Amino acid sequence: MAPQATSISLLRAASFRISNASKAELPQVAALTAQSLLSCKDIFTSPDLANQKDSDAAIALHRFNTQLTSLLGDRHVEGRWAAVVLIKAAIEAGGWETLKKSIGWVRGLLILLKKPDPPLLRCLTIVTLTRIFMLTWEFPTLIREITTPSLPTFVSTCLNNLTARPSTPQELKATLECFAQLLPRHPTIFRQHQDAVAKLLTTTFENKASGDQIMDLASRVSVLLHQCEPKNGASDKWDATLIATLHSAHSMADRTFMSIEEDWQSVTGTNFINKNILSDLYSKAQNARTPADGPVGQFITPGYQGLMNHLRLLTAYFASATSASVVGSVGAVTDLLTRLMSNTISTSSTKSTIRFKRDAVREERDALTEILPQIHVACIEVLSIILDRYGNAITPALQPFLDQIMWIFHASSANVEVRTATYIVGKKILDLNGQSLNKEAIGGLKKYIVACCEDLLPTIEEKDPSNSNGNKQQSTMNADTFLKQGTTKPSAKTELAGLKSAAWDLLPTLLGQLPAEHCPIALRATMDRTAVLSRHKNAVMASTLNHTSTAKAARKGNSLLPLLAREYPTDPQVEVLLRPRMPILQTGRKATEAEAEADAMDEDDESASDDEEEQEQVEFEKVVAETSRVAESSHSGNSNDTAHKEQNLVNWALKEYVQEGLGQTNTNAAGSGGATKGSEDAAEAALGQVAAGADPTEVNINKRQREEDEGRMADKRQKSIEPQAAAADDSDDDEFVVPEIVMGDSDDEDE
Repeated sequence: MAPQATSISLLRAASFRISNASKAELPQVAALTAQSLLSCKDIFTSPDLANQKDSDAAIALHRFNTQLTSLLGDRHVEGRWAAVVLIKAAIEAGGWETLKKSIGWVRGLLILLKKPDPPLLRCLTIVTLTRIFMLTWEFPTLIREITTPSLPTFVSTCLNNLTARPSTPQELKATLECFAQLLPRHPTIFRQHQDAVAKLLTTTFENKASGDQIMDLASRVSVLLHQCEPKNGASDKWDATLIATLHSAHSMADRTFMSIEEDWQSVTGTNFINKNILSDLYSKAQNARTPADGPVGQFITPGYQGLMNHLRLLTAYFASATSASVVGSVGAVTDLLTRLMSNTISTSSTKSTIRFKRDAVREERDALTEILPQIHVACIEVLSIILDRYGNAITPALQPFLDQIMWIFHASSANVEVRTATYIVGKKILDLNGQSLNKEAIGGLKKYIVACCEDLLPTIEEKDPSNSNGNKQQSTMNADTFLKQGTTKPSAKTELAGLKSAAWDLLPTLLGQLPAEHCPIALRATMDRTAVLSRHKNAVMASTLNHTSTAKAARKGNSLLPLLAREYPTDPQVEVLLRPRMPILQTGRKATEAEAEADAMDEDDESASDDEEEQEQVEFEKVVAETSRVAESSHSGNSNDTAHKEQNLVNWALKEYVQEGLGQTNTNAAGSGGATKGSEDAAEAALGQVAAGADPTEVNINKRQREEDEGRMADKRQKSIEPQAAAADDSDDDEFVVPEIVMGDSDDEDE
């Protein structure tokens, strides 16, 4: 595919800007041009440009590459700066086609790295070379041609720049980051520089001015050095360095806690050997005249710094991946964490577990009070990394871990960093074993849960103290309070993003993982209230799914499902929760045919009922006509009085028949048919008797007897039908009854 004309125009414009920019404008022009190079990707990645030397795209690309090469060797720093930025952008846009031709740029960058340029330019050069080496990992040919010959020079140059001249934190950070990226993929090349790298790391750890990011990077590189061991010695080296780090951490703890009577007993055989050795030095330090030579300067401060460095190393050991399988000594690490977290100092004397020696001075007490929360936070971070690495495999140790976290929280909950760390690691522990906690264990988390809810609730305005009549209280107060206009004032509560984020993540776990039947109702109500007031959808959802099953709570109706449905009506998760088993609605041609068949059946039933009514009416008219003919033919010779009586009797019979036939209801259709038939028979019998010359009085008596007999027979039939109908109703009820969903135990069980 030929390059587009737009890409050619953009590349020409970039070359024009570079060639016409002044030296002072080159950094700004380079930044603008680097953004537009990605739009010229089809030119950089085209494999046919080498055979099309006379094409516009090939000419534009050749001109641009020539400009970069010339800028890389420019005398001015601005030109070299622009070259480094544009080379990185061009290689990332061109991919393999540009990368295979970059060996000349790599050599120029290595030469540039040795020059005494500004530290920030060296940082950009380190980043560009590291990016080129990383892009060659997918192509073994390019690794042999570019990375293998160039990487040793790159590593040695970086180490020389950090040791030969004063380095800045930015350059040290960039160097450590590139070592952390390249060392796992090229351990053989780093093997010859292993001692120099270890020396650099030692210097970094000893530098008190190093920031947390630099210390974390140094810890990571220190852990990765075990991969430089030959053959299969990486795993053994990892285990040996971990054990050495633990012993060194205990030594630092001995120095830090020299003024404390520790009750800790090791489960791995570690003893207080260093404390016995350091006792004489500690006695001399107590008699020192200057603070630098005292216990704080000689024991607590250096011990604290060394202990923090070793805890960072432990974090890196479990956070970094290894090239081979290793065996982590989790028991030894837990033993160290137990020792460090068992010493707590609280504002309440009843919660403090630390016991100072009699000869400990006030400065030592104050120093330990200051550093212990930081040590506890570092221990919690190590524990958090262990949980991330092992997960469910470390389930048997989760309950002791939770007890230690609660121990630290109750002692140092006033410290924001401690509270944030306990929220983070507490969430991880409860996600793994929260469902297995009993009522007593949940009761021990009450203060922890309440503190989490308080950190999430919005700030409450506090009212100024005033009497019932509205006058200010006459007590000792600041005079500035009289200048306030309102009667309320905002609370001095500080909004901490990290603390609130940790509490925000913890609340759904508390509502969803803790067994609802073991959670006190008041505590559960506090969590539900916090979830609603803070508009925490995940927490409300967790409360709805993990609803309390006790009968007492169920009677109060404290489910948050109505609030969830009202607050988030369009959320898919809420929709699934509200309608979990909605049947599939059939639409289309099949549904139309089914409806048509049902309508046709209804129409057939209606037409059949109409035909039956018309047939009955026709039969009735035939009977009346035939009866009239019989009566006229049979009594034509009688007297007029007899004919008049007969006609009256016929009219009476017809009237009775019509009234009985039309008085029947639709609900007794079957009985109506029988009654109609009986009325027809009665009318025919009465007409026959009259025709035979019977007395009308006897005819009435006989008719009344037949009606009574028919009534008794109808009662018998109704009595025989009622049990069958009741049984049918019972069977229908049993078939279609909806089972009642009981939330929780019954009242009898609750009592």
